[in-house]
Amino acid sequence: MKIFSFILFFFIFYSNLFSDEIRLKDGSTIKGKVLRVSANNVEYDPEGDIPFDMVPRSSIKNIVYDNDKIINFDDSLTATDETDTPDSSNTKEQKSSWYLGFGLGSGDGAYSLASGNEVTFDDWFEGLDTGPKIAIQLGVGAIILNDFHLGFDMSALSQNGTYKDYFGNIDAQLQINNYLLSLSYFPYTTGLFIKAGLGASVISSNIKIEAFGMNETYNDSFGGFSGLIGAGYYIWLGDTFNLGINLEYSHQEYEESSIPRKSNFWSVYTSFYWF
Repeated sequence: MKIFSFILFFFIFYSNLFSDEIRLKDGSTIKGKVLRVSANNVEYDPEGDIPFDMVPRSSIKNIVYDNDKIINFDDSLTATDETDTPDSSNTKEQKSSWYLGFGLGSGDGAYSLASGNEVTFDDWFEGLDTGPKIAIQLGVGAIILNDFHLGFDMSALSQNGTYKDYFGNIDAQLQINNYLLSLSYFPYTTGLFIKAGLGASVISSNIKIEAFGMNETYNDSFGGFSGLIGAGYYIWLGDTFNLGINLEYSHQEYEESSIPRKSNFWSVYTSFYWF
């Protein structure tokens, strides 16, 4: 019984602590919880034992809610919100403390030999039936001060090609990967952003030949360093989900002993991110 009494006391105390104030034009104040504002009356749950009451709108000067929001009623019975609001230029969407997402699109690229000659993806697949150039991107990291995204970024450009005839077939793949520490800056918290990243890169090729009873596979890969710049725009479509369009360019440098000395690729992709 004592426990029940305590709970009842606490509930009443808590309700009163966070009650609204209906200030009348005669200078008096009614305390309670505002339930509904209709065209002619304001319905409220008053303090005390009475569960429900109402007061004519024409007699109300203003209502002060428990969150300090103030609604004023003028002589024409229209309500206006005069609660102090922050400058809209300082009002920002509040993100979580992390981000995670992926992107899918297309692009183009090339690598340079020691002689200085450049070999594009189209050059490398000459004579083969090629599929689309596919750009992929994965990202995960932390959000700092609501405007900076710092984390791990993996991006790649890949293409496959085939050749088939009576004598056999050839399957080939060329791919450039970036593994970067990236930083993105959102000057307006959402929407437009710019991006930069530094890290490692790998260029790899795979050729499989099946012809005249021969079944051979040739794999090559070379590691190096990479830098990336980019920009894009995100549209906030929910509590955390964002749909974006991204444009990126990356440049890779490899060891002097590598067959490719340099490479680069650009990509345009649609991204799906949560932050």
